[in-house]
Amino acid sequence: MRSFLSEYFRAITAHVAGVVAPDRFLQALLLGTDEMLANRDSGRTNQQVFRDAFFARVGSTEAELLPMFEDFYRARFPDLRPHARALPEARMLVVAVQEMGLRTAVATNPVFPRMAIEERIRWAGLADLPFDLITSYEVMHACKPHREYFREVARRLDCRMEDCLMVGNDVVVDLEGARAVGMQTFHVVPSPGPSRWSPSGTLQELLAWILARGGPSGEAHDHGPGRPSADAIQVKLHACSTLARHLPDRAGELALTLPSGASVREALTRAGMPEDEVWLVAVNGARALPERPLADGDEILIFAPIGGG
Repeated sequence: MRSFLSEYFRAITAHVAGVVAPDRFLQALLLGTDEMLANRDSGRTNQQVFRDAFFARVGSTEAELLPMFEDFYRARFPDLRPHARALPEARMLVVAVQEMGLRTAVATNPVFPRMAIEERIRWAGLADLPFDLITSYEVMHACKPHREYFREVARRLDCRMEDCLMVGNDVVVDLEGARAVGMQTFHVVPSPGPSRWSPSGTLQELLAWILARGGPSGEAHDHGPGRPSADAIQVKLHACSTLARHLPDRAGELALTLPSGASVREALTRAGMPEDEVWLVAVNGARALPERPLADGDEILIFAPIGGG
């Protein structure tokens, strides 16, 4: 994120350099951003707060700069993609929870316009997924970590606080305010290990944590068998966390050819996976029992018990 922001500030400053001196522009941009981060006025969107502070300082008019901003986000902002990376496990997580019928939000700090956030969603490989809310600066009236931000998210999703799960990698910015207003929280960490926040874990462990609690009804989901294949089927096994050590080269992923109608248990046996170390199994994002029949193309995720809460 630090690399992305550094390049972002450099690129947008260069884009308007023919109209505004770089130092003056950057100072106004940072001032406007600070005002947004401090905003808690339910009567003013972050966009309004930014523009009031920015144009009071920059010395150029909205008529001069707003078209340049739009051109920057349309033509130049996509060039920042090398400073972001897509995580396949993030897409798997979002697809799984949407298939469970849960409402989903991109609860990013709303200091960017909608078109910039949509571009970043595209970089993450999630542009085709139907989010119920994207917190852009055009619609939000506060930023994280203010409690007003989390209350507005819940209100826009039409959810009770206790039914919301806020997921983030920054305890102070993402989680403390959410928990303070009554939301459930999960701290995402890059690798398994201890955390001062509970519950916590990797994205794979987060998916296991959600699946273990089931969907909106509170019951675990097993979507049943997929389509049968006449002779043999090809499936892919993904072993999360410590279970990866049981697979060749500890790669965490293994392609398997199985007889038609083979079960999850047979796939685990074929892979040499000790069943007593497997805490939870998901097939195509839905929690599954060991007896579940598999179909050609199925994706199996297996999880070890989550430590540290």
